[in-house]
Amino acid sequence: MIEIIFKMFKSLFFFIVSIFKRALCCFRRRKRVNEFVPLTQVGVISEKSIPNEMDSWNDWNEPVATPSTPTTVQEQIEYYRQQAIAARQVKEEPQETQENFFEDMMPTITAQTKVYINPNVTQSETSNKFSLAPENINVMSKELEEWDDERGWEDQTLDIDAREALKESRREARQKKAWEQQQRRQEKLTRGTLGAKVYA
Repeated sequence: MIEIIFKMFKSLFFFIVSIFKRALCCFRRRKRVNEFVPLTQVGVISEKSIPNEMDSWNDWNEPVATPSTPTTVQEQIEYYRQQAIAARQVKEEPQETQENFFEDMMPTITAQTKVYINPNVTQSETSNKFSLAPENINVMSKELEEWDDERGWEDQTLDIDAREALKESRREARQKKAWEQQQRRQEKLTRGTLGAKVYA
């Protein structure tokens, strides 16, 4: 009961919040898909600045568009200042040392140790691993020996008797269940025939 009331309050709360969000969204201006952003800067690239593509590979940091020559005195002063600032920045930039990232991956080469085997080994010194040696053969004697069997026949008979008793009890339980089921079936059949006689 409490869960149902809680779910009702929860759904009511979310409904009120969604209505409030829709009311606030009408004041918000949506962007239209067909609107476009106008270009603010246009750069003109002269063809003289790129005479050969191979030269441009070395000048990646330089601007592509070449500024026009200044005509007024104020433009010339501004152009000179920009050139002076660019020259100072080039001087102030420290040259980056190229790090060798693969230095620790270089393999260390060590000379392998050499093992010399004397070829003057005679046949008698070497032994055949697969040869049959008489001292390795276990020979059984012809006489009977005594077994050290501490466990007697009585332990085995007790195990067998316990198993037989367990099997017997299970069999009796199955027979009892089958007899009870047979009795229930007979009662159902007799009840069905009695009811049929009354209604007929």
